[in-house]
Amino acid sequence: RDSQGRDIVVVGGGDGIFSVWNIAEDYRGQLVHTRLQELRTTGGIVAVNILNDATGCALECLIGTNAGFIQRINLRDDTRGPLLVSENHFGPVAATSFFSKNSNYFATCGQRDQSIRIWDAGDYAVTLKTQVRDAGAP
Repeated sequence: RDSQGRDIVVVGGGDGIFSVWNIAEDYRGQLVHTRLQELRTTGGIVAVNILNDATGCALECLIGTNAGFIQRINLRDDTRGPLLVSENHFGPVAATSFFSKNSNYFATCGQRDQSIRIWDAGDYAVTLKTQVRDAGAP
């Protein structure tokens, strides 16, 4: 249920479209569905988790994409787009290295996405990302 008491269904597709639908019965007892919200995410959606408040009403969704992103979608405010929570490699990590002069930062190299990311070990946020397109896979 959402905050307005409507029965909802959330759908995440491999095409990156996230939708919220209201499912109800009309006066004849027939099921009627109405799209309440639709957003495009970065990458195809591979996981959806609904976060509820203490009363059981759906507040937001966390979604994971095949592009390595975890995004938060607010179900109460459809004017906001997906909020980036975390950015990750979308395949195996080929190498990891901590900086010798400052161990608060480390670098990773993705095998499939051919990106190099500098991470802050304090909050595991990506502070820098670059693509290495012509060097081949590590």
